This record gives sequence, structure tokens and C-alpha cells, in this order.
Amino acid sequence: MPSSRRFGKKENELSLFQIDVGNEGKSEKRYSFILAKELKRKGYPLHYVVRFGSPLHHEASGAGFSVFPLKFSHGIGVASKIRLYRALKQKNCCLVHFHDDRSLAAGSAAVSWAKIQLRIISRPVTFPLKNQAVFRRKYTKGVDAVLANSDKGRKDLEKVGIDARLIKEIPAGIDFSSYGRENHSDYLHQELLFAPDDYLVGIMADFSDDKKCAYMFRLVQHLKEHTTKIRVIILGKGPIRIQRGKRTDPTEDLAFFMGFEERMPQILQSLDVFVFSPYQESKKSLLLYAMASRLPVIVPRMEGIPEVVRHRKTGLLVSPRSARFLAEAIIRLYEGQEWASSLGQKARQTVYERFSVEAMADKVIDLYETLAQKKGIRLRRFA
Repeated sequence: MPSSRRFGKKENELSLFQIDVGNEGKSEKRYSFILAKELKRKGYPLHYVVRFGSPLHHEASGAGFSVFPLKFSHGIGVASKIRLYRALKQKNCCLVHFHDDRSLAAGSAAVSWAKIQLRIISRPVTFPLKNQAVFRRKYTKGVDAVLANSDKGRKDLEKVGIDARLIKEIPAGIDFSSYGRENHSDYLHQELLFAPDDYLVGIMADFSDDKKCAYMFRLVQHLKEHTTKIRVIILGKGPIRIQRGKRTDPTEDLAFFMGFEERMPQILQSLDVFVFSPYQESKKSLLLYAMASRLPVIVPRMEGIPEVVRHRKTGLLVSPRSARFLAEAIIRLYEGQEWASSLGQKARQTVYERFSVEAMADKVIDLYETLAQKKGIRLRRFA
């Protein structure tokens, strides 16, 4: 049994337990850690239940959390369940958050024995359920909220009969910590031998057909009519097919930077503008990374564009098929660089407040407080 010194400050304080013993290596694993860090930063008395010897065990211990490791073979044994039950009682636990199905299976018995008042379950994955009745029972019995990280996740839970009032949709959040540094980078200027005053416009696109090629060449031609200091950089990967005619090769005015993903923060930090191409095939998360990097963004007016892009407030919206209108938008930002910088700052603030992992953690903590108030429980914080 862990010692009192290791496990808390006061025997009578109400405490929170985070249980995350699921498979390592999945992206959702980081969300429990981020939430735990935010709870600790805000002063909540927290205990973190993890799989013994796992990477998360070592990471949580290194971060100074009060850690309770559970040992597994093919499942959690009775002895481990009893140890967890005793820890819950000793630490006067009032709230348990299970972070996946395996965590629920590992800790549900101990939580029931200890009669914990508040129980929250996260379901970060979606897949077909073989036994809906069993799933519905374990996700509703004594449970105060079930967290879905997407609209699809929420709908899947409703389909198997989970009461819609129990389901809370909270996006998992994006880690922007590597993006948005104040200092502009000259990484691309050095890599592609641009002049220091060249204005770099990044477009995530591919050249897999002639239509996409022609669009980019028209864009460059419109820009050249105004200035030669704007450089268009195609970010992407995959085959490039360019039809060369009798005229001068138009690609001499385009820079291609392939396989850029591993250096994305450095590259975005060295751009002046980011364009979300109408022929874009990448994930829309790249647009959010660009906005988090304080870049003014230009986005086509089309279905599915995140509502965070508000015309002339956090970016510019243009016709999705007009290379001339896109060129005019780029030139407006080039000629009004102070205004462009303010758009980038507002873009950063908007995506950070709505889509960051910190925003996700705040929403979960607000849910804790709301549920606790309904049951007359006061979650205490310590300075």
C-alpha cells in the first residue's frame, strides 16, 4: 500500500483520481496526461492511476504526479483491485475519470466498492460494438458523464442507447506548443536561397493533374504582374506532373518543398502567409497549425472550412476557383503587412482558445465543477 507521504497532503481532503491504463502509443494517451498537468497546475488534489512500468508511468512519475501504478498480466487481479479500493478510500476520493474502456474495466469494481460519488468516462475511439446491452450498462450505471471527442463519437454513443443527457462532446484538442513562437524563422530563406526581403507564401497542394498545375501557374503569373518579391512555395509530397510547352517553363517561379511534415513548425514559422488551396487534399488540421503559428491565412469560400476563419478578422476568404482573386488577396497582405500581422495574432488567439489541449482541459475541469455542484460537492484547490 502506498504511503500517505507519497499519496497526498491531508487525509481529509477530497481528491480526484485519473485512471488511464489503456494501450500505450495511442494519441489519446497524451490527453489524460495534459489534463492531469492542468489539474495539478490549478491546484486540485490529484492522483494518477497508470499501468505499472508503462511509458506513461515513467512520464507521470517524472512530472511529479502522485502516481498509483497497477500491475497487469492478462488483466487486473483481485489484489490490485483491493489496493486501488483502499487508495480511493484513504485519499477520500470524490471523483474518478476513466480515460478508456480498459481503464473502466480495471477500475470499475474498486470505484463501486468505494462508492465514489462522481464518475466520468472518456471514450476516445469509435468502433462497432458487439454487445450493445453490456456496453450500455457499463457506460450508464452510476456514471455522471460520458465524454466523446467528436460529433461522430457522440452519435455512435447515442446509437447504442446512451442517454444523450449523459454525453458531453469535448474535442480532444491539439498540441500547439511547438507553434507560434514570437521570432520569425529564416529556415526556408536559407534552404531555398531566397533574399531576406522575399515574401513567402506557403500553399499545401499537389500537382497530380494538369488542372491543379494550371491554377498555380496562373496564380504566379498574376503575382508577377505586381511584384517579383512574392515567392510561392508548394508544400506537399507525392508525384509532380508538369506539362512543359514551348514557352518558358513556368515552374521557375515556384518553389517545391516536399516531405515537409517533420519540419512543419520551422517551415510555418518562416512563412509570411499560408494559403489553404481549393485543391487541398491534406487534413484541415494544417490550417489550424498555420493559424497557431500567427500566420494570416487565405481560405476558399467552400463547405467544410472551419468557422474560426472569419473574413478580415482572422483571415481572408476568397473565391475557390479564381487564381486572380487569390493573387489579389495575397497582394493585399503583402502591401499591408502590419494589418496582416494583426490578422495572424487574432488567428493564433482564436485557435488556441477553441482547439488547444489547454482549452480541452479547461472544458473538462469546468464539467467536473458543474457535476460536483449538482451533488453538493466542493472540489477544493490548493495554492
